[in-house]
Amino acid sequence: MKLAGLVIVGLGSLFFLAMGVGEMAGGDLSGFQHLPPAALFGALVYLGRRHPYAVGIVLVIIAFGLASLYAAGPIGSDEPVGMRIAWALQVALPPLVAGALLIGAARREGGGPAGSTLRSHTGV
Repeated sequence: MKLAGLVIVGLGSLFFLAMGVGEMAGGDLSGFQHLPPAALFGALVYLGRRHPYAVGIVLVIIAFGLASLYAAGPIGSDEPVGMRIAWALQVALPPLVAGALLIGAARREGGGPAGSTLRSHTGV
């Protein structure tokens, strides 16, 4: 589960990196705008290997933030509601699924909030 979650986030990082480099190679300097998300997702992959629970929570928060920006926020506000919801799902589902996978993996490994273990809570 952990590997699947990290792969999803890693693919997102590679996508943003490819977009940025491709645009800048074509002479469009606006490609720089894709580099911060690429770095953020790259850092989350790196941190997610050691701290899957915390990174999972961060990804879920990012997913809900992106969904709200696209579904009800200023991005694409002149588009029909159905289109905005489709965009929200398109950008929010990958981090939401990756976050859920990382949280599940952390719980399965015995980790959780603040490094707690399931064994300490169950008395086993």
